[in-house]
Order: sequence, then C-alpha cells, then structure tokens
Amino acid sequence: MRRGQKTSAEQVVLKLRQIEVQTAQAKRLALACKEAEISEQSYYRWRKEHGGLQVDQARKMKDLERENARLRRLVADLSLGEAGVGGRRLGKLVAPERRRQAVDAIQEKYGLSERHACRIAGQHRGTQRYMPTLPADEDG
Repeated sequence: MRRGQKTSAEQVVLKLRQIEVQTAQAKRLALACKEAEISEQSYYRWRKEHGGLQVDQARKMKDLERENARLRRLVADLSLGEAGVGGRRLGKLVAPERRRQAVDAIQEKYGLSERHACRIAGQHRGTQRYMPTLPADEDG
C-alpha cells in the first residue's frame, strides 16, 4: 500500500483480520503489520475504529458517515443562508463598504462570528478588517 493512498473500509477490515490471524499464530505484531504493508500506528488506529466489524458492517458505517457529513453541511448552509437573508432581499452587496455593513449587521443581529457572517455576505475577512484611508486632499 502506497503512502497517502486511501484505504476502503472493506480493505481495513480484511487487513485487521489478516493481522489478527497472524498474531494468533504467534507472529509478532510488527512483522504481521509489515507483511500487511501498514504501520503499527495504522493498525492501532484502525483497530480502534473498525475493531470487531464485519466487511459489510464497515461498508455501511462508512456510507452512513459520508451521508451524515453531507446532511450536516446542507443544514449548516441552509441555516446560515436563511439567517443572513432574514427572508428579504436588501439589494446587491457590490461595494466592499456595503458588505462590511452587512457583515456587521449579521453579527449583531444573529450573534454569529465574523467568519460565518463573512461567509454569508460573500466578504473576504481581510477586506472586512481593512480600514480605508482617505487622501488628505479629499473630504470624507
């Protein structure tokens, strides 16, 4: 197995089973891990996460985790989007100063962090923190 290559849940369970059989036959864990082409750290991490699972159970678990993460992102995007809009349109936020004002309003009204408020308004955080300076010859 090449370093950095993603291992599927089924492969993990099969490798754990292989190592368990070899260690039951009095083979040292380090040697069994080497033959399975994984490190001992990976073995312990995988055993903690997948220990005692069958191949089909591991597959279902990974599918459920993936679906759960997708649904979490969806709910977060919807709730943040609704919080920022508030059910009405305020026009385009084209100018950075208007976006700054929108971010400040979102933060005050909904108690969100600057990061979340900037994401809702489509404002970069660096632009949000920028303090515009006016030249001395212009009135502000």
